[in-house]
Amino acid sequence: MDRNRVARAVGLIAWGYLLLCFHLTVGTIVLVPNWLCYIFFLKAMGGMEPVVPAVKLLFPMGVLLGIWEGLLWGYRILPCCTVFSWLPPC
Repeated sequence: MDRNRVARAVGLIAWGYLLLCFHLTVGTIVLVPNWLCYIFFLKAMGGMEPVVPAVKLLFPMGVLLGIWEGLLWGYRILPCCTVFSWLPPC
C-alpha cells in the first residue's frame, strides 16, 4: 500500500465534495459544474483500490452519474426548448 497514493485519493475526494457544495454561476452558466466533482471521485477510486478493493464496484455508477450531470449541465446552457419536456424547466 502506497501512503502517498491513498493520501492523494483522499485529497481528491475532499476537493470533489468541496466543488459539489459550491454553486458558482454567471447568469445561467454554471462555472463549477457538478460533473467535475464526479471526475475527482473517479480519479480517487483508483488510489483507494488497494485500501478498499470494493471501491471498483462503484466506478460504473460514478461514470453514469457524471454523464447524467454533464447532460443536465449542457441542457441548462442551451436555450429552453420543448424537445426535453420531461426535464425540469431552465
